[in-house]
Amino acid sequence: MNELEITTKIGRRNPVNGSAKGKNKPVSSGKPSSANIDKVTLSEPSKAQASASTSKTIASEIRHELVNKFRDVLQNGSYEVKANEIADKIVQKIRENKNRLVL
Repeated sequence: MNELEITTKIGRRNPVNGSAKGKNKPVSSGKPSSANIDKVTLSEPSKAQASASTSKTIASEIRHELVNKFRDVLQNGSYEVKANEIADKIVQKIRENKNRLVL
């Protein structure tokens, strides 16, 4: 018969930040200590920069000249519907969709 080699059992280490499995954790008083609370704050310049970048993004998406132009045209009642151009665009879109493969 073959002899079995004796192996040693490798024990688990206790974790650095707490107790091992099956062992009791220390009881705390219910109030978190100041050492256990994480807190993040932004400086005033970074707060100002964040709000400025948000308003710049919104303002950059609006083309004010174009909006004012169409606002004036609509208020004056001088807006003309160009039926021929609209019809041409509709036909063009229909043709583009027919050329696509439907799977």
